[in-house]
Amino acid sequence: MGLKDLPYYSLPREKADRIGIENLTDEELIALILGTGTKSENVLVLSKRLIDEKGGLKGLLKKDYLQLKTSGLNRCKIYRILAIKEIVSRYNSLEEKKLVTSKDIYEYFQPKFSKFQTEHLLVLYLSIGGSLLHYHFYTQEEYLEVMFSSKEVIREAIKYNAFYVILAHNHPSGNLLPSDEDIRTANRMKKYLKENGCILKDSLIISDKSYYSLRENGLFER
Repeated sequence: MGLKDLPYYSLPREKADRIGIENLTDEELIALILGTGTKSENVLVLSKRLIDEKGGLKGLLKKDYLQLKTSGLNRCKIYRILAIKEIVSRYNSLEEKKLVTSKDIYEYFQPKFSKFQTEHLLVLYLSIGGSLLHYHFYTQEEYLEVMFSSKEVIREAIKYNAFYVILAHNHPSGNLLPSDEDIRTANRMKKYLKENGCILKDSLIISDKSYYSLRENGLFER
């Protein structure tokens, strides 16, 4: 049976209009994400099969690209599901997460840094109470561009109404000591942020085993 054979009012989008999206079933929500079915299955049948095969909605959102590809989904549909998975992951990581000390930051983000073989820059945006509002990783190439222009960091700080900004980058070699350029760059960013009503709370160097805080070691200019 195709969607055209179903009553108009029972289609997911129309049902959401009528009774609210929070009242849709799991398969109806997945149907909205997928948009269309396949030659052999309409989108509702496809969505129900995916949920049944993958162990429910939670099981479906745990699957990776290859696990979803084996279910007969095309690339577009797979990435729609993976995008929802990533959004949920990012939302959960930001929800009411407080990062008060440099140690808090290290313990929370070190596992994410451990995946990188090259140097990456992490910029965190915090509320006055230390709640994590937003964060972004930059690759080694992007790192230099962002740090020397500073415009993107300031733009994001204003966008998220951040009171504090924290910088962190990894030294894949494991050496925690900052270079002269690390110190100059952090103090340059501190000055630019202050001019725009924001505070650079710290700049960290992170390794697999520990961290180095420029603020705690007195390397921030007054």
